[in-house]
Amino acid sequence: MKERYEVIKKLYPNYLILFRVKDKIKTINIDKEIIDIFGLNNIKEVNQIILNNLDIESINEYENNRYLIYYTKARLISVLNKYRRAFNE
Repeated sequence: MKERYEVIKKLYPNYLILFRVKDKIKTINIDKEIIDIFGLNNIKEVNQIILNNLDIESINEYENNRYLIYYTKARLISVLNKYRRAFNE
């Protein structure tokens, strides 16, 4: 699954990559952080690719793709949380 993610991410760098596994949605790497922080239902206007096994099940594209905004916010939040934990120890 990780290998497929890395190949698709190189082809579609500004897309949220989702895996459909047994009617559940799974994510990995930075896309997992974005989903964990903001929630899948709260993310609006982000290009998405849904993979089912080796097939691309669907591609959702938006003219005003906000992936980089969510990516930047997720990275900042994770760095701040890391330093907050280090400061509290």
